[in-house]
Amino acid sequence: MSISNKDFARTEDRLVEVLAQPAVFSLKLGILLLLPAIFLRLKRM
Repeated sequence: MSISNKDFARTEDRLVEVLAQPAVFSLKLGILLLLPAIFLRLKRM
């Protein structure tokens, strides 16, 4: 069974998508946690 270059690329794309989803989620979570911290710091000034 030989895997063509096209199939391999498609699998790679899917892998990138799967890995990107948690990264985007943690990024959004980080921003949501940062916003109140920035707001509180500005309020205190």
